[in-house]
Amino acid sequence: MNWRRTNIRLRRLEAESIHILRETAATFANPVMLYSIGKDSGVVLHIARKAFAPGKPPFPLLHVDTTWKFREMITFRDEIVGRLGADLLVHTNQDALARGVSPVTNAAMHTQLMKTEALRQALDAGKSELWRLYNTRVKAGESMRVFPLSNWTEIDVWEYIRAEQIPIVPLYFAKERPVVKRDGVFIMVDDDRLPLLPGETPTMMRVRFRTLGCYPLTGAIESAADTVDAIIDELRAATVSEREGRVIDQDDSGSMEAKKREGYF
Repeated sequence: MNWRRTNIRLRRLEAESIHILRETAATFANPVMLYSIGKDSGVVLHIARKAFAPGKPPFPLLHVDTTWKFREMITFRDEIVGRLGADLLVHTNQDALARGVSPVTNAAMHTQLMKTEALRQALDAGKSELWRLYNTRVKAGESMRVFPLSNWTEIDVWEYIRAEQIPIVPLYFAKERPVVKRDGVFIMVDDDRLPLLPGETPTMMRVRFRTLGCYPLTGAIESAADTVDAIIDELRAATVSEREGRVIDQDDSGSMEAKKREGYF
């Protein structure tokens, strides 16, 4: 039965992620969970709560705030943290903020300074990566990067959200939203900081987001999928990656693959 195979796969993935989180908490001195507020973070947080129940996870959440996230993301973050009683650390690159770095004027620089560099500041250490097969030996002053969902696909994440009824930011669901089309990408006008180009007028369209980030750099897709079931059906028929929605991916100088090599993830 297809449902049974899916459930078996999800439980195997969940068990692997629980093991990684427990091993991380037991091995390292100051673990912290990066919390982007997106669906993947929601899944990791849910698994972390399972891993350390009945107590709460033995590490704080860290959100790197660029100050340009969708307003609904910040509202959702605060609601989740408040409801769960989680410990939340929020870090912003104050120097870059004071310099007026903006995703509107320079997307690549904004991503570099407000995300990648801000994360380095928050962790205050060098970078190492921990995958499914790993070595937990680190030198003094180094940090280890752990990816609990490295073996999960986008469909796996959504199937797990459905199975566990995990709350997610409403932006993932289709709704009428004000958007402008720039370079073939629908950008939501989330506040008055987004300058409109000559002749540009926001249009109400039924859209949703497959990935979330800084709103001027995050493309929406036309969609009628307003439930998790509908999203899964839509994704099974999709022919493009969720990263197609990240405007920064279309700029080779600041691509997400480059950011991954530099330590953004």
